[in-house]
Amino acid sequence: MNGEFCYNSFGPDQTRAVIEAYIDTGSCERASLKPGVYGSSATVHRLVHAAVNAGILCESDRPSLEGPRINRDRILALIDTYPHLTRKAIAQRVGCGVSTVYRALRERKL
Repeated sequence: MNGEFCYNSFGPDQTRAVIEAYIDTGSCERASLKPGVYGSSATVHRLVHAAVNAGILCESDRPSLEGPRINRDRILALIDTYPHLTRKAIAQRVGCGVSTVYRALRERKL
């Protein structure tokens, strides 16, 4: 990675840490939770898009706006099978954030 790529107020070291965390996890939300990453999942999302536009990352590395469909299907299956589990416990079993669990429930109601 080019050491001079920066995003907004992020320096080159923090930008590198965010991009490496995103590559390791494949998720903006999980990357934002890694130690040494100081930014929200939305900031990680914007930074990764900027890195793709700058040619630092490949187009295939660009995060989708739809979200992980497989996780949402698995979330709904767990809720149906184990209705007594808390939303936090379901998120831990699937490996996603609690907000993803609530998003899957909202989509089901639509």
